[in-house]
Formats: sequence, structure tokens, C-alpha cells
Amino acid sequence: MKDQANLERGYRRLLACYPRSFRRENGQEILAVLLACAPDGQRRPGLAESADLIRSGMRMHLFPAALPPRARCGRLSGSCTQAPPSLLLPC
Repeated sequence: MKDQANLERGYRRLLACYPRSFRRENGQEILAVLLACAPDGQRRPGLAESADLIRSGMRMHLFPAALPPRARCGRLSGSCTQAPPSLLLPC
């Protein structure tokens, strides 16, 4: 049980690299997936996993999306009204 608490605390520290709004919307789900995928007995996040989470969080701070994905997709599909429906990709 202590190992699980330490692992969760480690993941929460790494998730702090992400923007606050992203963590508010997705943090619990990401944490649940990270914990579910961790091998039994793992005490702390691995080096590669930590590096990936830090890199992704920093990337989100440096290059924030101008629009949420659904808004970008809606804008694209709305501007492509002349294209055949088979060429429009679903979001």
C-alpha cells in the first residue's frame, strides 16, 4: 500500500509539469491510467516515463494550442464544404 501511495505521489509531481487547466480537466484520468499500467511493486515512476511526462508537459506550456481540438476540427470541416464527404475525416 505504501508503494502505491509513493508511486501516486511521484506521478502527481510529474503531472505538475502540465498546465493547470489541462490537469484540472484530465489529471485524474491520466493518473488512473499511469497507476493501472504500472507493474506490481513499482515504487516510483521510471526514468523514461518521467522524462516523457516532463517533456510533454513542457511542450504544452511552450506551444499551447490556439483552439481546442474539437474547435479546430469543426473549423476545418466547415471550410471544406466543396470536398467530397469521403475526404472529410471524422474528429
